[in-house]
Amino acid sequence: GSTDRSITDSGHPKGSTDRSITDSGHPKGSTDRSITLRRAAKNVMTTFRVKCEWAWTAFSAAAFEYDTPKVVHIQNKFIGVLYRLFQLFIIGGMVGYNIVYMKGYQDMESVLGTVSLKTKGAMLYNNSYQPFMQNCNGTSGSPQVFDPADYIIPPQEPSTFFVMTNMWITCNQTYGRCGEDPNIAGTCSGPSSCPQSSTVKANGPRTGACDTNTRTCEVHAWCPTEKENRTYTDLAPKINAGDFTVLIKNTARFPRLNSKYLKKNYFNNTYLSSCGRWSPSNTYCPIFRLKDIVAMIEPPQNFTVMSIEGAEVALTITWNCNLDKDSCDPQYSARRLCCVAASMDVLC
Repeated sequence: GSTDRSITDSGHPKGSTDRSITDSGHPKGSTDRSITLRRAAKNVMTTFRVKCEWAWTAFSAAAFEYDTPKVVHIQNKFIGVLYRLFQLFIIGGMVGYNIVYMKGYQDMESVLGTVSLKTKGAMLYNNSYQPFMQNCNGTSGSPQVFDPADYIIPPQEPSTFFVMTNMWITCNQTYGRCGEDPNIAGTCSGPSSCPQSSTVKANGPRTGACDTNTRTCEVHAWCPTEKENRTYTDLAPKINAGDFTVLIKNTARFPRLNSKYLKKNYFNNTYLSSCGRWSPSNTYCPIFRLKDIVAMIEPPQNFTVMSIEGAEVALTITWNCNLDKDSCDPQYSARRLCCVAASMDVLC
């Protein structure tokens, strides 16, 4: 009995020996998982290596290869002539259109210019009483001459000039207090209808009184205030400005050429004194009648109607120069900018 126990209870009893083998450093379940991970890693490395080899092969094929086109010579006169004609057509089109027609060999540059204006013209004006005169009864005298000092207002503007073509005259005005124009402010019944104001709403600021003669609010102004009657001013222009002239001197130059190429719209001052006036066949005589400028406008305009109502006109000078042919002549055009009869904002 003791012998069996000693064998059983030895350093490695039966049950203990089985457990020690099972619980060794590589148990069965752990070993299976390790083998699976090694196989997965091996597969990934194999796949990565295959892809790298494929990429290197593709790169080598693209970088270290040379392709030559295959040339086939066709011995056929018709096809050969047709092929050469097609080549000549393409070359001729490029040369003819881009270089010859479109002036591809030329360089384009904007022009710089200066303009000076001078108006001339005079009109003999009857200084006796006229329907378009206000507070001028009994006025008489010798005829008055209207010249640029009278009808050019203001006397000087940059590249612009203003010509008075219609007018309403109020004579014998003095600065004081008088009734306002009833067409502007209406009538009043007493001081309560005319509150005092320091701002100018029409001809002058209100004084706070009602003028008993005109039954309008009294104002500080040039008296008598102007009361235009459109019945008379709309009949016809009071100044016949159609034959007034304006001298337009224009100089054009190209910055790249410095002063080597300077063009003027007139030959010289001696020519200006004898050339008369501008016409389509006399373009280097820049002396324009006002009605000739209006005649350039498209669609056509009536100078008389424009003189009554007033208008703004732009005259454009165009220099389209071809230095190959030494062709550089001024071209003139006019357009109407706006009407001033009803509103300065009305476009024509």
